Amino acid sequence: MVLLLTVLLATPPLALACGPQAQQTATGSSTGQDVGNLVVNVQLFSGGGPPRPPGQAAPTPAPSPLAGALVRVRPDDGSPEIDQTADDQGKATFSLPPGAYTVYLPLDGQSQDVLSQASGIRELPDGTQSLDWTTAQVVANQSMDVSLGITQQLP
Repeated sequence: MVLLLTVLLATPPLALACGPQAQQTATGSSTGQDVGNLVVNVQLFSGGGPPRPPGQAAPTPAPSPLAGALVRVRPDDGSPEIDQTADDQGKATFSLPPGAYTVYLPLDGQSQDVLSQASGIRELPDGTQSLDWTTAQVVANQSMDVSLGITQQLP
């Protein structure tokens, strides 16, 4: 299962590092003074299923919002981590001071409903286990959109 987390930061494209499954897009909308908005979209992709006959391609998984997923933001400067739960649209929005952040879906604190849909674990560089992760550079008065995803393998 692939979970997709999206974070929205408005400005011209930003330099971002990201985990292998993450997608990030910079868009243009300003926010309050001295903070940037990080809008995280968490998505579930369902795929797999029974083997297909020769020559028949498997359908492309359609993403759906994953409400209730715990999203954690870790400032690279060592400040305390910040948690939010994704809403019914799979979104969690953070207003943060400028700086570098790791954004992830932690295993600890995640609901049983979310964990039951996950099919894999990804480790952050420090060994912390997560369902998916990425990094983002928050810029004052800008908003960034970042997506994390989990793929759920169907029987």
